Amino acid sequence: MRNSARLILTLIALIPLLAKAQEQQPTLEQRIKILEQRVLEAEAQQSLNIFKFSGQMTSSYDDIAVKEEYPDPKDNTGLNYLRLRFSLDMLADLDPKLKIYTRMTTTKFFNRTNAQGLETRPNDFDAAYRYGPPNVFLEKAYLDYLVNEKFTVSVGKLPTVEGGPSHIWDSQPRQGTYPMMNFNVPLDGVAGTYKFSMPAGYAAFLRLLYTPFTVVNLGGPNDAYLKFPKEDFSGITPMGADIKNIFNLFAVQVEYNFPTRFSETLNSLAVQSTRLPDAPAMTGAGTSNLRYTAQADTLYLRLSKLFDLPLTFVTSFTYTGIDAFGFAAPGVGIGGNTSEAHAYGHSLVMDVRYDLKKWAIGAEYLEVSRNVFSFSTADEDLVRFYRTPGWGQHLYLTRKLTDLVTLRLGYRHKTQTNFNLTAGDVVTTDRDIRNFYVRLRTDF
Repeated sequence: MRNSARLILTLIALIPLLAKAQEQQPTLEQRIKILEQRVLEAEAQQSLNIFKFSGQMTSSYDDIAVKEEYPDPKDNTGLNYLRLRFSLDMLADLDPKLKIYTRMTTTKFFNRTNAQGLETRPNDFDAAYRYGPPNVFLEKAYLDYLVNEKFTVSVGKLPTVEGGPSHIWDSQPRQGTYPMMNFNVPLDGVAGTYKFSMPAGYAAFLRLLYTPFTVVNLGGPNDAYLKFPKEDFSGITPMGADIKNIFNLFAVQVEYNFPTRFSETLNSLAVQSTRLPDAPAMTGAGTSNLRYTAQADTLYLRLSKLFDLPLTFVTSFTYTGIDAFGFAAPGVGIGGNTSEAHAYGHSLVMDVRYDLKKWAIGAEYLEVSRNVFSFSTADEDLVRFYRTPGWGQHLYLTRKLTDLVTLRLGYRHKTQTNFNLTAGDVVTTDRDIRNFYVRLRTDF
């Protein structure tokens, strides 16, 4: 009887607690809201996962010495420069067929307080590499659309800088699609890449590139963009006959990747042909009616693990030509004093790199002929080492301090024979340039 009374009293005491627990159970409507909130959180997390950020920061020290007897005597040593480059990359992996790549870049001297001498207005080709004020510029911004498993279309500011062999200096994967000595400049346009069916371990690609160059006539306050540009300009005043406001560059590349018996690492052989037809050559003096057609044909080869050694060999040979018509000024044509000129040249670069665990030792030979046509603005050096006619040697020692930090010490020596082909006679020189440098690169 006593036990029955205790059980009843216990049950009576538990009734308020059971009622409270029942009140704390979520209703069906509350459960649905909780589920919706969790779904939204999962979708938000998935949206964040489509974006991937990376980049690089490079600090540079340069010591430059130049000696020249003609045409402008100079003997300057101890020219020291400190520079910074910062690039931020973003990949938006939107779906299996669509990806968007973006790179924002700034280049600057350390605490530049003044700039003396020639200062031209930056354009789309060189704004990101002028080492001017710490402005941020768009270096790359393009989408890749996978039409099918073999064909990809790219539209926007394309990966046309930092092509081979520049990537091997820091023991990096190839950064740019097109060989550096064909062109090394950021280009807007449309590209298509077709991937051929190949046996396992092999790959082959056909690439087509179209990029329009635009000349804008800002006109007056009431007719901006409503007038054709002129053949030349003086200050802000267009001068000469009307010309089209768009002229076009085309490039075709075939690349073949293959293994060797020494290594499974794919080697690369590429052939590229680039054409820039009927382009205006403006001087800013208001006197030019000069037009030109330029071509550049490149053979590029990269071999890895040569002779079963940690040895990489890269070479690039480029043949260039210019056909010019008209005058830049009265009696002043391309390379001389005639209204019609045809100039042909070549460039050759050969790189060898030997890897020793975290160290790499490299040597490079450069040869640029007298009348070569150069189309490059993104070079890392300050002395136009790869663009001017003459012979050059480049030695470097690279050390991987960590997986993300690379230190490179290098020396470039250039014997320049003449200045680049331009309006008027080709100017010869005996300029000798020596450039010792240090690069500290961080990839993140």
